[in-house]
Amino acid sequence: MTGGGGQDVPWPEQLATEGIGVPLHILVVTGRNDAIRTRLEHALTKSAKSAKSRVQVLHGRDPQVTVEVAREPGSNSTYISAERLAVLMDLADAIITKPGGGTTAEIAYRGLPAVFDATHGLLHWEEFTVHAFEEQGCGERFVWAQQLPKVLRRALQRPRSIRLAEDPASPGNVLDPGPRIVSEADKLLAIPCFNCTIFRTNHI
Repeated sequence: MTGGGGQDVPWPEQLATEGIGVPLHILVVTGRNDAIRTRLEHALTKSAKSAKSRVQVLHGRDPQVTVEVAREPGSNSTYISAERLAVLMDLADAIITKPGGGTTAEIAYRGLPAVFDATHGLLHWEEFTVHAFEEQGCGERFVWAQQLPKVLRRALQRPRSIRLAEDPASPGNVLDPGPRIVSEADKLLAIPCFNCTIFRTNHI
């Protein structure tokens, strides 16, 4: 995954060329950046498997690695729904991604082992997030491109874990903050606002 806009990253081509020593299928989630699909189709070779399937599978120099750009079922669009993304996360063994807030929250809730791209450094809140994943054994960063194969192999050995999003009051289940947020919002709205110039007449 490369964020909502699908940022330009070289990892699919690198892994398709060099491999990691074991069979690997890379599913690339590009968001709205359909240009990545075009780039991959030019950089890699169309697999013979694609002729018998509606799914286009690509490969590079390593015969153990295949690459596919994720699409919404029944569509050629590379922008997929939240429901489809959840399904793909549940099917995957690991994820390579930037440590953005939305993406890491999704990863924590799905319990997917994470490989974080830190090749261009991390912002301070991204550093905090990556450290939390590493501390809990749920993820690991790579700083140089040469580190990716080893870090990914380690991620593939990790079990899924929801410990970063687990509800302490209900072990084995993830937190559901929705009802709590609604409850706190209701309390806030019930507070009289006598000095408020907008709602001066009803004090709500």
